[in-house]
Amino acid sequence: MREIDCLIQDIQRLQYDDIDEMYKKCLRLKEIALEQGDDYTLCLASNYMIDYYYSCKTQQETVKLANEVLAMNIEKGYPDLLMQVYNLYAIAICNNDYSLATGYYLKGLKIAEELNDYLMIAKFNCNLGDVFVHLERPDLAEPYFLKSFQQLQNFSCDSIEYKGIRFVLCYLMITYCEKGELQKAVSLMKDNQFIFENQKDDPLNQLWIALKAVICYEYDQKDLALEYIDSLLNHNIHGFRANEVIDLIYHMLLKITFEIKDKERILRIYHLLEKNDFGKTGIRFQIEMLEMRIQYCQIFQIDDKLPDLYAQYYCLMQQNKKENTDFCLNSVLYKIELFKEKEEKKDIAKLAQLDELTRIYNRRYFHYKYSEVKNKCHLLGVIIFDLDHFKQHNDQLGHLNGDMILRDFAKTLQQDNENIIGCRFGGDEFICICIDCDEKAIISFIEKVYSSFETLDHQGITISCGYYNTFNQCLSKEVLIDNADYYLYFVKKNGKNGYYGYSIQ
Repeated sequence: MREIDCLIQDIQRLQYDDIDEMYKKCLRLKEIALEQGDDYTLCLASNYMIDYYYSCKTQQETVKLANEVLAMNIEKGYPDLLMQVYNLYAIAICNNDYSLATGYYLKGLKIAEELNDYLMIAKFNCNLGDVFVHLERPDLAEPYFLKSFQQLQNFSCDSIEYKGIRFVLCYLMITYCEKGELQKAVSLMKDNQFIFENQKDDPLNQLWIALKAVICYEYDQKDLALEYIDSLLNHNIHGFRANEVIDLIYHMLLKITFEIKDKERILRIYHLLEKNDFGKTGIRFQIEMLEMRIQYCQIFQIDDKLPDLYAQYYCLMQQNKKENTDFCLNSVLYKIELFKEKEEKKDIAKLAQLDELTRIYNRRYFHYKYSEVKNKCHLLGVIIFDLDHFKQHNDQLGHLNGDMILRDFAKTLQQDNENIIGCRFGGDEFICICIDCDEKAIISFIEKVYSSFETLDHQGITISCGYYNTFNQCLSKEVLIDNADYYLYFVKKNGKNGYYGYSIQ
């Protein structure tokens, strides 16, 4: 098996088990992709790196990488990878802007459905449900989690992809608990307990236990709920996305322990939360910790500490507002720079389509434009102009004078008509592509060219012209040009300085 294939398999497996080792594999995969000029593999490696940055780097570093990777995926346009990066981008960057996140989830979901990718359909539905959970609308979240659960049934129990079903089940449990539908939660737990067996060290298994504690507490089985809480407090939670799961678990446990005013367990949970760095993304976690301290002081009536805590809370909220603005600003500035780069690339591409001497479109652009409009119009034609006696004039008066004549003639083709586009075809020959023009419009254009050129008074230089215009599906580009050429040379043989041609209409 190729090294690239082995690395991709390792990355997909390690994503759930060892995200640090996954990142090392991503760096090696990216290195090989750059060496081999393999854009697909480069996008793939970069996508997984967003996941690592979200878990282990600062928000600012994550924003920068995610913007770069999103731009790269949009430019390269591999549907499966673009779908993947929409999901990662929404999770990593838009986590607090649910409207923006929803937009990316829906974009990704559309691609996933087109590709019939069960796993990504499940992920997007789960994440859309998560949006409604955070917006405190479990009724709207439930259908998305059920759709996600249904999609994951397409995988076998021992596949890597099936691991995602445990996260969806946990979210469904949270939704039922929030809605007060405890019987549904209990039934779901009984029917799916086997999925969490032999997964003791997995963070999602610990989340499942936390949900058992919540259900027991709601059913007034306080002692059993506390047993579950103690088992969690004595267990080290680590693994894939452990920070997120820890946040969910300990907040569930705090809700119970605050209600029963269990001072000892509250402090233990509080210290365990403090030990967790939450991916170094920081300030939101600090605000949550202050909120817990304030709640703790209120419950246990420690009034003397409250003024200082409120002051700290106010400062952090101001700082959070500034940081969010800064992150948003950095993202906006990056996008502006990206836009400028794209515009510069467009300008470079446009320059490549212009004739260097006359500054009108060149032969390359004529072929490009023909391909672009070939199947979009009803009528398609060409006009060919040739300058009579140009070679003799050029030889006698010099190339500088000849260049001036070519530039002057090119200007006569730049009329206010979007349907007739002039190009220099080579030497003293010019060609126009006519899009949905009848014969009257073509002749009007030709006569304006003749009239404009006559006013320039280039003595001895006249124009011969041939045109051919027909239904767009009738003839190939080459035959259209040959037919226009035929009429051009008919004019040349019959005294020059005129035009002749044919149009179907």
